[in-house]
Amino acid sequence: MTGGCWSSVTGRIKRLSPTPPIVKPHNDLPWNIRKFVHNQLGRFNFSDDLRLVEPWSKSNWSHTDLPRLKEGLVGGQVSRQLFI
Repeated sequence: MTGGCWSSVTGRIKRLSPTPPIVKPHNDLPWNIRKFVHNQLGRFNFSDDLRLVEPWSKSNWSHTDLPRLKEGLVGGQVSRQLFI
């Protein structure tokens, strides 16, 4: 979706519901934190736009960060783990 088209959609959603209505079933951010900073959360700035920060910006698997989740009106995250 292009930036202008997405802005139009999010604008309409915000007018209909001021609180984030979307629950996202998949998120690459936890895996990438493990991969890039080896779970050292003190080395990770959660408010960065990772499209602008290496190595995140160069990764084909880094599609989410908190600013983009907020911009996309994601209000919840569901995760399912399978332990064998």
